[in-house]
Amino acid sequence: MYEGGGSVLPIEIQSINDASQKLIPTGNLGHSILDSLHLSYNVVLSSDWYKKYSNNINRSIQVNIPESIFYKDGPSAGLAFFMGIMAELMSERIPENIAFTGELTLSGSVLPVGGIKEKVTAAYIC
Repeated sequence: MYEGGGSVLPIEIQSINDASQKLIPTGNLGHSILDSLHLSYNVVLSSDWYKKYSNNINRSIQVNIPESIFYKDGPSAGLAFFMGIMAELMSERIPENIAFTGELTLSGSVLPVGGIKEKVTAAYIC
């Protein structure tokens, strides 16, 4: 966490062979971040890519916030969740030195974010 207000939220995502294709969030997460996670998952499920390749995907997605021993809540994680879920379903890795910020709408648009200076500073420090 950066004292100026920005912080980095590490996210772990893994898929599990499971025909039920459900989302499994773990960690001490608040309503806002859970809403963001569920919205991101639903945007993935409604994406053109998923519609084209979903017949080959029989996996549930587990999303863990490892540093959630402290209660986590707040906006701006939707894009990170979306990118992580898509990368996992595509069997791709996102480099650890990449960060995302931004919240999604129901249609998958990314909303403008504030505090960019603080977020970039926090990412640089981490």
